[in-house]
Amino acid sequence: MRQGLQFGLLGPLLVCRDGVEAPIPPGKQRVIAAALPLSEGQAVTSDELAELLWPAGPPPSGRVTVQNYVKRFRRALGDDDRTLITLRSDGYVLRVPAESLDASRFEVMVARAREGLRAGQHAQAAAGLREALSLWRGRPLADVPSDYLAMQHVPRLEELRLQAGRRPAHRAGRRCPRRTRRSPSSPGGSSSPTGPAATAAARLFSAQVRRCRSRGRDRPPGAARVRPPRSAGSARRSTRQRSRQARGTPRSS
Repeated sequence: MRQGLQFGLLGPLLVCRDGVEAPIPPGKQRVIAAALPLSEGQAVTSDELAELLWPAGPPPSGRVTVQNYVKRFRRALGDDDRTLITLRSDGYVLRVPAESLDASRFEVMVARAREGLRAGQHAQAAAGLREALSLWRGRPLADVPSDYLAMQHVPRLEELRLQAGRRPAHRAGRRCPRRTRRSPSSPGGSSSPTGPAATAAARLFSAQVRRCRSRGRDRPPGAARVRPPRSAGSARRSTRQRSRQARGTPRSS
């Protein structure tokens, strides 16, 4: 098995031998060069390759043409002894490690980063996700003329990329809880009224004050009818005074 082979599928097709790009002609040759690495060590028959090359149906010489495309791909990989691409009874097999494919490395790195997030290793997980995203060079299989390969692989890879692009959810540091205002009826609660009604009344009064100041007045007309909300204690005292006045009871000093 050859060492130093790398297949770039996360963008335009890229095949490298020992750090040097191997020439892959555009067109149908790139379909072969993408289909065999994407098979991940599984056999691909001549008929399956023919369907990828000619979706509407292969020509009469389709099988021979497939063989010629595979032969050219072998030559580009330097596979003169036919140990990289082998022909078995069930089809062609590309024998390379999974890590030689950038798409496979990306999936492994994303899975590892997710494990780090679950373990609380947020900094390491974020670094791993950034490294995984750096493998992308554009739309997967951008220059491979095969709708079937695109439909089969691109959506899954794009979804993984979107998930990896989201920032890891760091847990916030410990904070003291905010003190909430209690209702007047609760023990030890504040005597200030709260709620939507009090808030709306205060906003209405403030708005009228601003309008009157802009017109040169000291207070808004009808301010005696629209006042800011009073405290609960003040409201209870006013109620007792009205009750005494109705009974004729003198006010106690």
